[in-house]
Amino acid sequence: MTDQLPMLSLFGGPAEPGGAPRAITTIEQWFDYAPPRGGREQWVPLRSAYELARAWCGGQAGIAAPEPFIRMLTAHPLLEDLQLSEGYAEQRTPLRGEGRGPRVHDLLLIGSCREGRVVVGVEGKADEDFDRPLRARWEEAKRKREAEVATNWPKRLERLVPALFGVQATTPGGDLNPELADIPYQLISALAGTFIEAEERQASLAVLVVHVFISSATKPELVERNRKGFAQFVERVGKVPATAVRDSELYGPFSVPGGDRTRIPSEIPILLGEVTTAITLDSKST
Repeated sequence: MTDQLPMLSLFGGPAEPGGAPRAITTIEQWFDYAPPRGGREQWVPLRSAYELARAWCGGQAGIAAPEPFIRMLTAHPLLEDLQLSEGYAEQRTPLRGEGRGPRVHDLLLIGSCREGRVVVGVEGKADEDFDRPLRARWEEAKRKREAEVATNWPKRLERLVPALFGVQATTPGGDLNPELADIPYQLISALAGTFIEAEERQASLAVLVVHVFISSATKPELVERNRKGFAQFVERVGKVPATAVRDSELYGPFSVPGGDRTRIPSEIPILLGEVTTAITLDSKST
């Protein structure tokens, strides 16, 4: 497996609409071809956008999967003989049934394993949040509606939640389903986008990984907040108790109900996991 890792190719966006993706071989090219939404202000050492790029193309081996990341994946029996061949930074995935607001993967990986083709969605995090929990997003949407400000977000949630969790997003009274209140919205869109990419690329297996980078620049209480949010997400998807969710472990395979309204596939299983890398300014990991 180790001998295969340098064969991984990374790509960023095309130079012009409709053009071919451009090969990424350096951190500088990652920013040039696939910059984060916040541009240079977000491209800072010890923060997630920069450190994700450094983890994948900042080492002496060139383009290669970070060891903690690949160690977690290959420990799962369904990912035996895993080989990652392509990666796409800032990959945009339109959510089906909608005309705007695509899911943007920090990194989308394509590979193969004994089960067949595999698609891996990667969300990089330092201590930035996973967007707000659904409770906060719902209250904001409610205020907008009361002020007669247009928002399509509740309708998006009403499409995604049944397809991913098998429950309704709202109660009969029109309030947010309390079972969903603490789930971070970003993880819901990440799950939907990973499933869609897996189906479009004819994969047999999907994987969603949160890669956490902790350092002197991260606040422990914010990192812990994110860990709890991810654990609650795993519990909702796979009925694994949130208290049992551990770092550097993949959980699953899980399946979701899917549905015609979103065309999220029900036949592709998914694995979920979070892996943490400790970093410093002077070295890639500790």
